[in-house]
Amino acid sequence: MNKTLKERLAGTTPVLMVNPNHVSPTLCEKLVRSGADSVFIDCEHGLASWEDIHHMAKAARYGGGFGIVRPGDLSQSMGYSPAVPPGGRRAQEVLDLVDRTLQRIRAAGKVAGTLVVKQDAAHLVAQGAQLLYYHADPFVADGVAAMRQLTSPR
Repeated sequence: MNKTLKERLAGTTPVLMVNPNHVSPTLCEKLVRSGADSVFIDCEHGLASWEDIHHMAKAARYGGGFGIVRPGDLSQSMGYSPAVPPGGRRAQEVLDLVDRTLQRIRAAGKVAGTLVVKQDAAHLVAQGAQLLYYHADPFVADGVAAMRQLTSPR
């Protein structure tokens, strides 16, 4: 029997949520079938319409996962770019506030989640993040780069 997202978040294992970065029900289904627990449908920086949201969330559910839609962006509201460059990190002021917020949320007995980049994932889990949000584009870029290395003339 599949657990609900709420039941999974009540456990001890972090829940991985991937932002497909594109309006694509097919990609949402593929992400959860590939191991993501849920998809993050971004209406802060994305172009999804209400109908797109419905189709993307339905595709994620069909694939065995969940769809979550998201009204704000902490980095942007603090005056920083919402984009994290490949291999980069969010501004230290943002990271510090995220750490303090995660700790306060967990101390109140609630579920906490945040955007993660590879470099910060383990730290954020240690701070109490249970719902980890990651972008699909780095997966694609890493995969293409790996294939280029394998297929480049020597």
